[in-house]
Amino acid sequence: MGNSSSNSIGSKSRRAATDPWWIRWTIIAFVYLSIGLLLVLPLLVVFIEAFRQGLGAYVASFRDPAAWHAIQLTLIATAISLPL
Repeated sequence: MGNSSSNSIGSKSRRAATDPWWIRWTIIAFVYLSIGLLLVLPLLVVFIEAFRQGLGAYVASFRDPAAWHAIQLTLIATAISLPL
């Protein structure tokens, strides 16, 4: 009786590995597209906007006290939430 239940579990995992190639590649493509849209694209937009007026304007923005306060607030919030 123990062997029959372990065989059914093993056969299910083998069936999942033998899905058609187009299903596997569709799922993989969907995952990569989702990662690209949710992580890479926003990060790319942030860097493009940060350097739109050139590296000099980007570096000059750090002279603003409000920018330093925003950086400090971000680091404090990160330090508080990261250990949780």
